[in-house]
Amino acid sequence: MARVALRPQSPLMPTSRRTSATKTTEQPFATRRKVRIVCVGAGASGLQMAYKMERKLKDVEFQIYEKNKDVGGTWLENRYPGCECDIPSHSYQFAWERNPDWSRFYSSSEEIWRYFKSIAVKYDLEKYVKFEHKVRSAQWNENQGKWDLVITKPDGTEMHDQCEILANCSGLLNSWKWPDVPGILDYKGTLLHSAAWDATQEFAGKTIAVIGGGSSAVQIIPVLQKSAKKLIPFLRSPVWITTGYAAKMAGPNGTNFSYSEEQKKEFRTSPKKFDEYCRTVEGELNKRFSLVQLEHEDQKKSKEVVANMMRQRLGNDPELCQKLVPSYALGCRRLTPGVSYLESLTEDNVDAQFKGVARFTPKGVVDDDGVEHEVDVVVCATGFNTNFAPHFSVIGQNNRNLQQEWDIMPQGYLSVMANGYPNMYFFVGPNGPVSHSSTLPTFGWNTRYMFKMIDKMQKEGIKAYNPKAEAQRDFFNHTHEMMKRTAWSSACRSWFKNGKVHGPTVAVWAGSRLQYFEALKDVRFEDFDISYISDNRFQYFGNGYTETELDPEGNSTWYFDDPDL
Repeated sequence: MARVALRPQSPLMPTSRRTSATKTTEQPFATRRKVRIVCVGAGASGLQMAYKMERKLKDVEFQIYEKNKDVGGTWLENRYPGCECDIPSHSYQFAWERNPDWSRFYSSSEEIWRYFKSIAVKYDLEKYVKFEHKVRSAQWNENQGKWDLVITKPDGTEMHDQCEILANCSGLLNSWKWPDVPGILDYKGTLLHSAAWDATQEFAGKTIAVIGGGSSAVQIIPVLQKSAKKLIPFLRSPVWITTGYAAKMAGPNGTNFSYSEEQKKEFRTSPKKFDEYCRTVEGELNKRFSLVQLEHEDQKKSKEVVANMMRQRLGNDPELCQKLVPSYALGCRRLTPGVSYLESLTEDNVDAQFKGVARFTPKGVVDDDGVEHEVDVVVCATGFNTNFAPHFSVIGQNNRNLQQEWDIMPQGYLSVMANGYPNMYFFVGPNGPVSHSSTLPTFGWNTRYMFKMIDKMQKEGIKAYNPKAEAQRDFFNHTHEMMKRTAWSSACRSWFKNGKVHGPTVAVWAGSRLQYFEALKDVRFEDFDISYISDNRFQYFGNGYTETELDPEGNSTWYFDDPDL
């Protein structure tokens, strides 16, 4: 009797389980499903998303939760004396809403806020925002493929929400912090933080201490110096003080200037000239990557030029020059423009202390050498929590805790997502282009990238995108190998390195700004673990028809118009 060899079943052959589980969906090919998007924050990135959502997505519910009473994010909150943007106004704007009426080359925080507010009103974007609603927690629901949210309402009660897509647009420099100095509650004088400014305070004739030497302090100190009886800045670490970005187009020696009415009129009436001007400003900002290359001639020449400029502005005072001109690479910390900062430190009413504050007392502060300084006011320009984790609790797959993981080491995928936290997008996450000039074009690319993924999700029955662990690891390893050749990785205390002197550099994209834009042009779907609503990934093929052929007005020969066929 002949024997018949039994062939092992091919994995491509249908099984009874698969056959019974698969059902035809009675709808046309790639019919969109409705998804809900929740955005945390109504700052620049939240407004960008709302505007583009109306024009680029279909069949979505969209909600923004904003902890403040108004839109504007950092530009609503930061109103300390001298606060302005070091990026030129005509770059710090959306490409889809250019403003010909900026008053100055570098705008104040208040004028930038008015710009964002005008956009929110003009395009009726506030209808998507629930103000004074603070997201407290987000937990991934694996079964449903959704984020479960807990939100505190204005009256202090809690509400719950759920969404397929969660976007953290609350900003990196958002969660400000008091300095970690003992005795701060013992101080009986006026205590201020740069990110929570009390505009009612008067400083004339008072003795003022300023703790911190970063960009906020650099803007605050020269303003307070003019009215203070005595100003005592505590400058623990030197910083590179430069002219503003795109300084070639600024005023003399990189100073700010006001646009004339004639210039603004020309911007309004000549779109071509206005476009050329905006492109020229933006182009200047895109030429800076060579500056941060440690072995590039631009780094060496620029470092020498800036050091000489700083010495000159300090009046060549030996002690001030020795303490304030850095020796580390130019760009290791974010370059800090400060037009009159260095000059203010040479004034008679300024007693600069090149040390830290060890503790507070009821009357003032004690420095690292044990000397007490009695002051009427203490201004803390001590920055923000910069571990990149949102201000709310995030629990992902397998109860992973984002705050705990990023306290140890912030890691993400292309700065836009993170393994273990599906369908969550960051504007921007670890190793994004935060020191690459204006962030507003970056937000545009982030939004475009996210919307590509949402469009595919809606059409193809995708439940969740999760960046693969190996893809995130490869991005991390490439980034930190590349970082070795840049000034960002050199030895200095920087929030780029989460407040550490030595790496890894967790805040900055390791390439140029233009490289970042190119990297986000297309989604590398091969880098994602993709799960589906159905057990058959092709269920979105539906009943065999397309929406076009079922539409009496549809173009049934659309493929004739494809030039690639």
